[in-house]
Amino acid sequence: MTLDKTIIGKRVIVDGEVATIKYYGPIEGKTGFYYGVEWDDLTRGKNNGSFKGKQYFETTLTGGSFLKSVNMGIDFLTALSEKYAKSDYSDLSYVTEDTNTLFETIGWEKMKSKLSQLGNLKEISLARLGVSHKGNTDLPCKSIEDADLSHNLFSVFSEISGICEDLPNLRILRINYNRFAIDPLNPSTCFTSITVLGLIGTQLTWDEITKLSPSFPNLEELYVGYNGLKFPKKSCNEPEVFAKVKILDLENNLLSDWNDITNAIGKFPHLANLSLRNNRIAEVLPPNGNFRSLTTLNLNGNKLNSWDVIHVLNLYNITQLRITQNPICETIDKKSRHQILTGRLSKLTKLDGSTVTDMKRQDAECYYLTIASQDHGNPNFSIIHPLYELLCKKHGEPAAPMKVIKTVADSLIQLTLQGQSTEILKKVPKHMKVRALKTIMARSLYGKEWQSAVRGELFLKVDDDFQKLEDEMKELEYFDVLDGSILRLQV
Repeated sequence: MTLDKTIIGKRVIVDGEVATIKYYGPIEGKTGFYYGVEWDDLTRGKNNGSFKGKQYFETTLTGGSFLKSVNMGIDFLTALSEKYAKSDYSDLSYVTEDTNTLFETIGWEKMKSKLSQLGNLKEISLARLGVSHKGNTDLPCKSIEDADLSHNLFSVFSEISGICEDLPNLRILRINYNRFAIDPLNPSTCFTSITVLGLIGTQLTWDEITKLSPSFPNLEELYVGYNGLKFPKKSCNEPEVFAKVKILDLENNLLSDWNDITNAIGKFPHLANLSLRNNRIAEVLPPNGNFRSLTTLNLNGNKLNSWDVIHVLNLYNITQLRITQNPICETIDKKSRHQILTGRLSKLTKLDGSTVTDMKRQDAECYYLTIASQDHGNPNFSIIHPLYELLCKKHGEPAAPMKVIKTVADSLIQLTLQGQSTEILKKVPKHMKVRALKTIMARSLYGKEWQSAVRGELFLKVDDDFQKLEDEMKELEYFDVLDGSILRLQV
């Protein structure tokens, strides 16, 4: 049995599904040669790489298939021309050997015009077109600055560098959701112009990703989410590793240990924006000289469950923070959470996408002081509220502790709302204005006639009488509208 090793590891597509060739050769009991493939979708196959008890390659229980034919993809120029020029460049011209005369095929001027169009392209997207290699032709598209080659069939990184060698102006390269090997190579010079690199969903390890660093000396933005990444326990802080990266996106990985995160990326000298969204982080440790340039941090969707994390974040220079969908945030309602976090984090200018103005900060810090004052008497007060004294010097001591509204539900009152012939129960905020309540009652009680009903008069039942609510701009609380009150909209 002869195994064609030249195609082992090649990426292929069959009926829209992508796979990797693990075996090519005969199968016992079958005629001809078969491709043994492992599907990217491991539920797509029918076997584990064996046939009639004989193992030909290794995969999961349903990850493999044996196929008679596969599609190994197309070259870059074919994909580019099919999408942007719709022409066949396989036989544009030829030269005779005997007379050395150049003969041009029919439609040459039209095709030359198409080639010119390709030469003017600055942004291209060849995602999901089955591109697997450069081809044998120099690429007539030197002006491309932004290339999306995601979801294609590259099997080794050199196939990508082969394309980029002909794209001298390339600035942005997206090769997301390709699964390629990092073949041994010296630092390539064809990536020196690239400042943005997308490696999302490539299943590369962090060690493999850092091996690409010397080839991307001017990289400023790196996107490596959805890779199942776990940082190694050793330090990867060599000065040459992504020394110019300012934005690093590590979302949807398996990161959990802050020490490992710090060891891997804490010394990146220019790292200003870091996304760790949807990982497994439960604590954040003091910077200890790391993350010196970090100002923007996304911790959404992690496992942060202690206010200690918030206190530690004050030790960083973070001005923009996202921290929703963490256990710590589920203990208080959204409005209070925003104010308390703003009050506790003194450097923030933006929280969860919302700008923290000077007025909002003042309100938030005063609100936080009121909340914190309720913990007086706790022997650990200064640990629980490390900014309390500083904020008191800024705003003064808070007023006497007030009852805190912990949830939106606590601010609602249930009212009996009456029309001419209809009555309903409804919960509304106690601070709602009379005019807003009239609109709700008109729509709920009078249906299609609500626009005329809203011009009616609103009465509150007091003892056995109904008193008119004169000022529609006042809040319900002003008229002593309480839980259980009865109101009538008279048309």
